[in-house]
Amino acid sequence: MMAYTKIGLVVNIALFCLFLFPANAADIPHAINYQGKLYDSGGPANGAYDFQVALYNASTGGTELWVKTFDDVNVNYGLFSLVLDNSDGGTNISQILTQNADLWIEVR
Repeated sequence: MMAYTKIGLVVNIALFCLFLFPANAADIPHAINYQGKLYDSGGPANGAYDFQVALYNASTGGTELWVKTFDDVNVNYGLFSLVLDNSDGGTNISQILTQNADLWIEVR
């Protein structure tokens, strides 16, 4: 019976610490990595392309809440990667993520 009590106490202390010190997973990200595949003339694109990414509060007819332009993005075999962040000094993406339950992304 004593071993069970000690184990229960250790488990309770561990659970208490989890709630006392929340994991960083609950933090709002300051940047989001977006990866995609681009086709040009029916095949995977290669070369430098310009992109613009926008976040909206509705799937159609919504308000544009955040937008960022990416110039000369390297595209290889159609694959590209963009970091959605505040590096251009625009609207804070973290605020957009915390203030809106649902968001839609447009890549153009």
